[in-house]
Amino acid sequence: MRKLEEITANGGPGAREIMAAKEVAEYLDLHLLTVHKLAREGRLPAFKVGRDWRFRRSSIEDWIKQEEMQRRRR
Repeated sequence: MRKLEEITANGGPGAREIMAAKEVAEYLDLHLLTVHKLAREGRLPAFKVGRDWRFRRSSIEDWIKQEEMQRRRR
């Protein structure tokens, strides 16, 4: 398993465009089951490869920006 430091927001060393659910959980500091639930509910941008969820890094970063903007409007 890669270290959290390798999963960087700026696409630096060790960053990959397609991330597994465990990587997203570490990146967002969420429990793995929460990531699965959000993906299943369509609240987190994701797609399935077989039985496994996959996440495009750029989509997760866009989602973070959208969440920040929505929270500022409240």
